[in-house]
Amino acid sequence: LWHRDRVLNVGDLETMTGVPSDVSVETLKSAGLLRGRADRLVILGNGEVSKAFNVKAFRVSKSAVEKIEKAGGKVELVN
Repeated sequence: LWHRDRVLNVGDLETMTGVPSDVSVETLKSAGLLRGRADRLVILGNGEVSKAFNVKAFRVSKSAVEKIEKAGGKVELVN
């Protein structure tokens, strides 16, 4: 089974318009921010985040976890 990962940086969450506070493949697709066949979300730590996001992703870098939690958000790993 092949998966298609969509990679975002924490800074993307901060700067993209209309990002919901609950971030997942499903919520980003519903908001029209994720197109195509992506079925897994990967969050990397480039950039800064000041909003509290609750992130559900397949993989999250250590620096991204630290930045998300510092801003008051949470991270949950999902398959």
